[in-house]
Amino acid sequence: MLGISNETDLNEQVWQSLTSRTVLLCSFEEYLQSERDQPFIIESKRLYARRSLHKIAIAMLGGNRHACFAKDISRMGVGFYAPINILPKKKVTLWFAGGKVLQLSITRCRRLGDKCFECGGTFQLPAKISRPHLCRSA
Repeated sequence: MLGISNETDLNEQVWQSLTSRTVLLCSFEEYLQSERDQPFIIESKRLYARRSLHKIAIAMLGGNRHACFAKDISRMGVGFYAPINILPKKKVTLWFAGGKVLQLSITRCRRLGDKCFECGGTFQLPAKISRPHLCRSA
């Protein structure tokens, strides 16, 4: 039976409990190492430089929660890997450890592999952001 939990802190145990999970194309260690190798990503095509943000996150979309991996962040938005294809202009809430919650409007999403989509979204100003409540098995 599922019940509503008062959990407000994202931790690895909560993240691991989600059934909709992103499958990276590399190992988790390689994913973390790439942040150490290149902390800033500068491309001449972009308005703002991106900074690597290799952290676990939960994407909340239409009442569903998905275990994701953050990729990078800039002054305009966030890139992340998701297990599902998210259509442009969809509103997504990304929840990070420490209670940080970001509201995004998806601008792009492309398939990299099975259960691995590279998504990007721009920051949105939500009417009200509250810390999410998770469902937990009783």
